[in-house]
Amino acid sequence: MDYAFVPGSDSQAGNVRMMLARRTQTTTIAAQRRRTTVQQFINHLNTTASITKPIGNLLLGAHANSEGEIFITMFTGQRGGTTWDVLEQSLNTAANSIAIPDTLIGFTAPPPTAFLHFKGCNAGKQRPFLVKLKEALGDHVNVTAPKHFHDIFFDTRYGVWESMAYEFRLQRPQASAFTTVPGARAAFHGASLTLINGTAIPRENWDTWIPDTVNVSRSSRWNVPANIGSGFGRRTTADTTQEFRVDPTTFHVVITSSATDDAQRKADLQADLAGRTRFQSTHSFPMYQELGYASLSSFVNGYTWKFTASGSSLDCLGSRIIYTSVIPIRDPADALNGNLIFNFYPNAGSTIPSVTTTLQESDATYFESV
Repeated sequence: MDYAFVPGSDSQAGNVRMMLARRTQTTTIAAQRRRTTVQQFINHLNTTASITKPIGNLLLGAHANSEGEIFITMFTGQRGGTTWDVLEQSLNTAANSIAIPDTLIGFTAPPPTAFLHFKGCNAGKQRPFLVKLKEALGDHVNVTAPKHFHDIFFDTRYGVWESMAYEFRLQRPQASAFTTVPGARAAFHGASLTLINGTAIPRENWDTWIPDTVNVSRSSRWNVPANIGSGFGRRTTADTTQEFRVDPTTFHVVITSSATDDAQRKADLQADLAGRTRFQSTHSFPMYQELGYASLSSFVNGYTWKFTASGSSLDCLGSRIIYTSVIPIRDPADALNGNLIFNFYPNAGSTIPSVTTTLQESDATYFESV
């Protein structure tokens, strides 16, 4: 038997629970006042006599992002979401440990055979984060996570459709914010983004994906019917999510610098960060990579900086905007109107067959696995 834990209280968490309720050989453990963390979930499985050991696989459902952060609490007292640094805390303090007991998953010798499948958007985009999560879990369980936006559509008459969406992302310094829709379209097209089969995205697709009705200064979200073919009762489409997200973010740090011009201050900032462990290229997951940049220099140049000096102390406040276009993943042969790529989990007693082989955790197109 596989066991799942989805402690969130929003609509997406509810949708994930509905999907897992229709997944064969899966029991969802409900969150309670004394069971809200992954640590408590693992302990419940390990200490409940009525749960036969070893269990099958574990599943966790929560929001996540493409910067290596999942929004589920690992241990009591944790502040904020789960990042690389939080996983380090779980490894360095015994009371914070989330290691899965070997007897719970039947581990006797490598390689591990049990899996922890994470269900949440984009968590698989940062492989170093998943490697650290695997280590924190005891290193004796395989870990998988989606490489894309995770979307779920529920029809009470038939069941649940699980699909994915591209999360095309551009990040720009605040001073280079988009001011027009054509400017946004041109920038996304110029970024050489591709479909899941590696083919280039036609320029005209962006005219549909970033419509004239979008305001490039704020986020927009709308539903798009996507073709699912036949055999699902009266449904031939599923409602999918399309978005244009606008997310301003900042980065703040104080350094020592006596420079008076901003160019030198920026150079001093880069030199200071280069000496910090989390920004060094030798780190397993440098902070600049966590924030979406390939190098320290591209990180520094990716922000608009405001410098405020107080003696030799220099306050550095960087601002940027992350633009994200969320597009349902369809058959790449027709990325605008082709059939949605999905799994389907029918309601109990339904005569409609399930479709569970399209999005498989072993498929590197859709999931990262460590």
